[in-house]
Amino acid sequence: MTEDKGEDITLDETVDEDEVAPEPVTESVPAAEPSSAEGADEPTARRRDRPERMASEAEIKELRKLNADPRTKRMVRRWFIAGIVAVGVFIFAQYRLSLTESVFTWPGAYDYNFDDGSITFAYRNVDPAFELYFPNCEGMRGFANPSNMTAAVETKIGRYYECPFVLAFSSHTISNWWDHTLQESFAAWKKKQTDAGWRFQSATEHIGFIKTNGAGWPAIEGDYFRPHDGNVWAGSFIYFRDNDRDFVCIREVRSRDWTRALNVIRNERCFKINNTLCSFHFEVPEKITEGDPTRLLRRVRNMLSHNFAMAQWNEIEQNIKSLIVRAKRDNDRALLNDAFREWLRFRAEQEIWYNRRAFSFICAVREGNGFVAHQIRKEALDKFNAWDDVRRKKILRGFRGN
Repeated sequence: MTEDKGEDITLDETVDEDEVAPEPVTESVPAAEPSSAEGADEPTARRRDRPERMASEAEIKELRKLNADPRTKRMVRRWFIAGIVAVGVFIFAQYRLSLTESVFTWPGAYDYNFDDGSITFAYRNVDPAFELYFPNCEGMRGFANPSNMTAAVETKIGRYYECPFVLAFSSHTISNWWDHTLQESFAAWKKKQTDAGWRFQSATEHIGFIKTNGAGWPAIEGDYFRPHDGNVWAGSFIYFRDNDRDFVCIREVRSRDWTRALNVIRNERCFKINNTLCSFHFEVPEKITEGDPTRLLRRVRNMLSHNFAMAQWNEIEQNIKSLIVRAKRDNDRALLNDAFREWLRFRAEQEIWYNRRAFSFICAVREGNGFVAHQIRKEALDKFNAWDDVRRKKILRGFRGN
């Protein structure tokens, strides 16, 4: 066996020049679509790749020139000052609003620390007979003339004294007063004020009572507008009379403050009357009863002395009023004294009867006896049927009211 010798075999690796190496196979492979996140970051990446733009030297010079321009500085300063002023005005407005009432009140009503002034008048040997009251304030002005019973006060109302308020009181003598009722004398006064430029609100006119003790004291109340010194003032009036004199009390504010001040004007009449005057007061009847005054006086006394509860109260009242008017008209002092004496007696008897019926009515209501309460109320309305007697209104309210 022949042993093969290991020999190095060299392969000829040379390639024939005529042979061409095969071209690599290249297939068209679609590129992978970028994901949504990569697509979103692509613009950001591009921006990051961009070099930041620096201001040119010319632009820097232009900015420096603008900053150095005094007009620009003044404009910035003005805007800065305007901003400070606007903030200051806003803060001040908020402060003023905190010191303003939506509805005006009587000064001192919040803390019950009242500082009111007053003016009094004497009338018919009664002193004081009338009293005006008003809030004191800085800069208040006013005058009073006791001889002719006139007064006027210019003051302010509101918690912070921000609403100008005028209170005035006046009195006039009525000629031939025995021929004019309260409504007729009021119509004459209203016409006079209308000619002076006043505009009355007829819808608000009504008959009220300025005194509610005893038979009360009737008055006509209402609202009005009037021009004064280029402004329009709005107010409320009270018109009442006593025999040969009429009285007028007005409370007024600027028309633009009328709504906010209405609460004070409605609740504060700003004047008071002595109770003594109310006892002697009577309204002039529409018709005067003629005839022998001595005979009329004797008939009145008989009706007051014999079974007063069954007497005709309307006839008694009419006769006494007629006697008083005739005595004043004819200046008969003796008849006047006698007539007034019977008048006070008549009012006292009425008051006793009224109080007894009021007590019986309340007891019947508490006991649940509606029939008896109804009968008492009906009987009382038959007795007190005069328009100038406040007790009729009290009876209609169930014997309640002041």
